[in-house]
Amino acid sequence: MLFYTKASAMRPFESKTLWPFQDYRSVLQDFERNCFKEEIEDISIGRGRYPFIVIESNNRTHRDLITSKLAKRFFGNAIYSPPECLAMHKEVFSEANPLLNAFSMLGMYAASHSVKTSYMNKPIILSGYWNYATALALDAILPNKTQAPPWGSDCYRFPNDLLLPDVTVFIYLKKSKPPNKMFNWMVEETKIPRWLEMLTSMTEHPIDIIESCVEDLAILVEVERCIDRRCE
Repeated sequence: MLFYTKASAMRPFESKTLWPFQDYRSVLQDFERNCFKEEIEDISIGRGRYPFIVIESNNRTHRDLITSKLAKRFFGNAIYSPPECLAMHKEVFSEANPLLNAFSMLGMYAASHSVKTSYMNKPIILSGYWNYATALALDAILPNKTQAPPWGSDCYRFPNDLLLPDVTVFIYLKKSKPPNKMFNWMVEETKIPRWLEMLTSMTEHPIDIIESCVEDLAILVEVERCIDRRCE
């Protein structure tokens, strides 16, 4: 299932059928009580802000490592998915859990709020956000031989109530195994994955795609070039 508003992502957890289960009930409780405590500084007062940068990848470990390195280089804050206020629940939501997408979306709204509380003071680097998660969800929903939705399709519409990044850099590791996909991960792919086609069709904000065959920190140089170019 796809979600395009905070209310729609909360709705599955509001179902009365789930309330007997403490693991699910506590997710919504923590989301509402703990993820929006910090006040957002008003950016309309004329003071500038720092960039909000998203790092995506089909290799989560590499994505988190790059995020950490960039935050140190830019003297910024690193935020990971799910953010701290929901991180204690992530073990419940495996790839097989039908509420994984809803939980991930709640994490994005929590991260979005966290960015707004901090980007007046320093750059924010967020590991994992809306675009890749939505491309994977769309890919899982569509039948195998169906073509990706065309450029401009409503399914690529970035949620109006979610903070839009200034820059998104996607690191495509060709030998990595993305979630829910079964193939020999030691053999480089020759066909462009459908989810990657979808990612390139999302045009509401800049998305730079960097391809690599290895997990190499040297790719940091390319990532920084993309960010510098977009933030000039």
